[in-house]
Amino acid sequence: MSYLRKLKIGILLIFAGMAITSVISCSNHDDTEEPILHQNYVQGKLNNHDIAINDINANILIDRSDYQFSSGNQTDIPKWFDWEVKLIETKDSVITLHLHIDNLKRDNEVIYSPNDEDPIKTKSTCYATVKDLKNNTTAIYHPTHPNPISAQWKMFMLNVDKDVKNPTKLYTYQLEYSGRRWPGIEGVLDGTLTHDDSSKSPLKINIKFILY
Repeated sequence: MSYLRKLKIGILLIFAGMAITSVISCSNHDDTEEPILHQNYVQGKLNNHDIAINDINANILIDRSDYQFSSGNQTDIPKWFDWEVKLIETKDSVITLHLHIDNLKRDNEVIYSPNDEDPIKTKSTCYATVKDLKNNTTAIYHPTHPNPISAQWKMFMLNVDKDVKNPTKLYTYQLEYSGRRWPGIEGVLDGTLTHDDSSKSPLKINIKFILY
């Protein structure tokens, strides 16, 4: 066999080996890539503070953001929604937003304070707690009649048509998602939360959220 023929065969074998390695690498990547089945996304501002949360799957911490859909009957389509999220957390204080949407069939609502003295009340509620960790005190900020909270949302159901398992085993639970569906919500909150003590500065909130 001539030197030139041997060289050609050697080059062909090298390219063949590279192609096989590339196919195996892509195949392994596809097999182990973790599907996004749950997301906790919050983006916006609280006063001058930027809020940026984007956790997925096992990285979602329920002690930071915890939500619940409830239907009140046998259907899996929820009727109302509750959410509690720590928007700002420092060594001195924690600001936590609390949201309750009473009727998910709607797609918007102006939320007022549930206080008895306010002329307008809504079943949906939105307020914030500011916990002073040094003094162990908590202040509550709520919407008022002059300054309500504007809420817009879209509830949706996620469906998984094919069997999806957890190949990376990052979850503390093991689930197969074939044929399952679960609710999610995307929305916007905008407005001002006020303390009863007028000397305390209000909390101006404008955030977008996606939870499922």
